[in-house]
Amino acid sequence: MLDPLVVIIHVPAGMVAVFSGAGAMLVEKGSLTHRRCGRIYLAALAVVFLTGVGLVVLRSPGLAHLFALGTLAAISALVGYRARRRTRPTLHLLAMSFSYVAMLTAFYVDNGSKLPG
Repeated sequence: MLDPLVVIIHVPAGMVAVFSGAGAMLVEKGSLTHRRCGRIYLAALAVVFLTGVGLVVLRSPGLAHLFALGTLAAISALVGYRARRRTRPTLHLLAMSFSYVAMLTAFYVDNGSKLPG
């Protein structure tokens, strides 16, 4: 009964994370749009992570690999966010990029067989 409610939150948050992350990547670095997209990405990823943990708990401990990928994505995003104003912007770029890739990997691992093509 709780499972569908969590999915109803998880899926749109994932879509927001995908599009806002792409937006942050495609606009001028340091611009207002980049910063806004980055904050939206971080917030959406936090929702995706928390609801993902809920889904792992509700569905099966056999989904621990998704928990691991979600944890990597969330930690990387936090590291990248914290590094944004440091003297080494490379850490920001690498950590946020890894976060985005880990998030998409988790999606593909869970849904790849259901996707067309």
